[in-house]
Amino acid sequence: MTPKAMRTFPITDDGGTVFAFEIPAQLLGWRLARRLRDVAGVSDVRRRKWWVGSPDVQVRFRYHDREYVVWEPHGDNSRWWIGPEDESAPHIPLDELELAIARSSAVLRPNA
Repeated sequence: MTPKAMRTFPITDDGGTVFAFEIPAQLLGWRLARRLRDVAGVSDVRRRKWWVGSPDVQVRFRYHDREYVVWEPHGDNSRWWIGPEDESAPHIPLDELELAIARSSAVLRPNA
C-alpha cells in the first residue's frame, strides 16, 4: 500500500507564489533534515544545536543558493514553518520542495 502524502499548508505571497509552507510538527528534526538532503536544489542542511541560536529554528538549509529555515513558532506549535530566512527577499516558488516533503511522509512519520 502506498503511503498517503503528508498534508501541507502552503503560504503564498501577493502574486500567488508559494514562498513558504507549513507541515505538522509531529516530526523529529533529524528525520526532516535527512529528507531535505535528498531533495534536488537543497544543500548545506544543518540541524539546530541545542546550545546555539534560536530554539525555534529547527533546521537551516540552502535551496537554490538561498537561505531557508524550518521554524517552530514560539517553540510550541502544532506546525513547522518552512520558508526563506529573509521573507523580504524576492521569493522563488517552493512548489517542488513542498511536494517532495509531502511525498516523503512515510520517511518523516515517527512510527513509519
